[in-house]
Amino acid sequence: MDIKFKQAQVSDAATVTTLRQQIWATTYRGIYNSKLIDEYDFEAHKQKDIDKITGVQYDVFIVVADGLSAGYFILQCAPNAYIQSLYLLKKYQHQGIGKRVFNHIKAYFAEHNIKQFECHCNTHNTPAQQFYRAMGGRETARSYNHINKRDDQITYLFTI
Repeated sequence: MDIKFKQAQVSDAATVTTLRQQIWATTYRGIYNSKLIDEYDFEAHKQKDIDKITGVQYDVFIVVADGLSAGYFILQCAPNAYIQSLYLLKKYQHQGIGKRVFNHIKAYFAEHNIKQFECHCNTHNTPAQQFYRAMGGRETARSYNHINKRDDQITYLFTI
């Protein structure tokens, strides 16, 4: 499978927003409030994506598999190195693409002279937890038992 990482432009914002909508519907049903998924505010999310794409704080990448949009990830270098989002459509999971994405992320941070970075993972998203541990993530914090399951998070630290 041919995998590429395309830095998103403003013209790609709708693609990122659509990917998020599809991924939330399949991955976060039962974790996120159903209203958030069923009444997804496409235009509001698209504007947030445009703000991230055009802002200086984030770099947004689309994962392209055999010419099709398979997912996206958003990285932040300052003030702290952080994976803000890392999403793959279900049909592209468990094919080694996530590992390739993660290797790209590590190379990105290394190019920016960053030795450690973090990400958050929902405590109810067991497959993502397994993935982050397999990628070398070390759990450094856990926040759970919130009224809203969306707020239950694990922080993982990665060292390059």
